[in-house]
Amino acid sequence: MKKLSNGSWDIQELEGDNGRLMSYDNVEPFSEVTINGMPFDTVRDPKFFLTEAYGADYMTPKLREVPDMPAALVSKQKLLEVVKMMKKKKIP
Repeated sequence: MKKLSNGSWDIQELEGDNGRLMSYDNVEPFSEVTINGMPFDTVRDPKFFLTEAYGADYMTPKLREVPDMPAALVSKQKLLEVVKMMKKKKIP
């Protein structure tokens, strides 16, 4: 994060509407947020920053992709076999 001569801030991690730039009035004066009881310094308008960086739905969790697994590891048939063995107490 670097302040430019025109007063704007160049924020390397940001990919917002203005690219990496944020205007002075969205950054300064700096503010503080508390997460799990720990205080952190942040930009003046953290909601604006988060919306610019991640979109208006930044508070909505995104579904994660389940990695492909070999069918033998997760097949329904294998699971049923294990359950039967447990019922017969062949598996501790």
